[in-house]
Amino acid sequence: VKYRPDPQFFQHQEANMTDIEQLCEYLAALCPTLTIQIDTVNVQGDGMTQYFHSENGLNDLANKLVGKNEIVSNRFVTKRISGNDLIDICLTYISDYSEKVIPFVNYGLTEKGVHLTALRTNLTKAINKFANDKSLFKKGEGNLTGTELSEGLVLIFNVKAKDVAYDAQNKERVVNIDKTLINEVINEEFTDWLYANEKDAKIIIEKALQARRAREAAKKAREAVRKPKEKGLKAKMQISSKFIDCTNKNPVDRSLLLVEGLSAGSAAVEARDAKRDAIYMLRGKVISPLKTELSKILANQEMSDIIRVIGAGFGNDFDVSKMNFDKIVITSDMDADGLDISLLLTTFFFTYMRPLVETGKLYHAVTPLYIVRRKGEELYMYTEKEMDDFKAKTTGTYEVLRAKGLGELNAEDLKKVCFENERYKRITVSDAEATTELLEILQGKAVEPRKQFIYDNAHELGFHFD
Repeated sequence: VKYRPDPQFFQHQEANMTDIEQLCEYLAALCPTLTIQIDTVNVQGDGMTQYFHSENGLNDLANKLVGKNEIVSNRFVTKRISGNDLIDICLTYISDYSEKVIPFVNYGLTEKGVHLTALRTNLTKAINKFANDKSLFKKGEGNLTGTELSEGLVLIFNVKAKDVAYDAQNKERVVNIDKTLINEVINEEFTDWLYANEKDAKIIIEKALQARRAREAAKKAREAVRKPKEKGLKAKMQISSKFIDCTNKNPVDRSLLLVEGLSAGSAAVEARDAKRDAIYMLRGKVISPLKTELSKILANQEMSDIIRVIGAGFGNDFDVSKMNFDKIVITSDMDADGLDISLLLTTFFFTYMRPLVETGKLYHAVTPLYIVRRKGEELYMYTEKEMDDFKAKTTGTYEVLRAKGLGELNAEDLKKVCFENERYKRITVSDAEATTELLEILQGKAVEPRKQFIYDNAHELGFHFD
């Protein structure tokens, strides 16, 4: 296949190589041992050759999706052929709360349809039957739902069948397909896999139960924050006294400032725009979201306060359109402890409220380490190096105010250097999978990957090893 776009008809002649490379990667996994070669030549005549090849089929594709987050030891992998029909499946689970499902029909990528519904329905039935047979549900616990079982699911499959009907020419949604092979493989082979891999099956079920508990806790949090205001002790029990609301009730015009320390919080209450800025005072370092069990995160006072105050749910239930604020601003000190708090909170939001980050609603307040006053003007120094350079180049008298901690600034200075002109830096993510992997290295339970990362990036991080 040769593709040469004619500039007479195509305004942009450059092909979207990211999409083409992904397509070739998918095709190589769907057709093991097939090698795909792409030769690319740009308008300057520079060329590049890429090869796509897979020996292990869908397993190779799954390896890229799971990274180091896989929680089962033996994946469910099967391929069944019946005449001209075929089904090829690879299923596993990861520690993340989101799902990764890649459904193919006749080697073409789809988005949704009856094939996916049939597979999910049968998976849910098979897992619930196993759980009931093994008495894994406590008294009062009902069967798991498909939504609960979707958290952490990694599922790649291809169904080859004749007479498939789609709702449109782009073939993204399947409206009719022979589901015989799908039903047989899940009801027979996947059920056998559950009983043969009991430890992995229990891990999947426990993760789904954790998802249920998180969803129930998030629902209670939403209900608590949306209840009519109540007076007295009951109201104090619902939302911590460390939360100071603003007067504006329109979410579009409201910001939530997460402020490190009670002293800094007191200054922030004075420095803020009382109409627009709500304050929540953190007592110091928050718990690590990747090292702490979900039940403990939800039981933690500060984390549950933040979930309730934001008011949009948690995990897969998080709905960014229901947020009580337009901006969430992490307002921590610029020292090492403050930056650590900022990273922990960013990890929490990215892990459990990811749409908040993806829609550009998470910010970090940028405050200086030093305020220099000279001849009636103020200069801000954001790093020790900037301060050292200033001292080396400047003669004459000047006053230096150390602002390492926000609590060291009075309300007037804090308003001037941060709140008055909204000196906020938006936290963005360009590659969600790479970010997830990096956060797991930096903040996760495993120590060795973190050590290796430090060694590999020692010079850039400022470490020097003999």
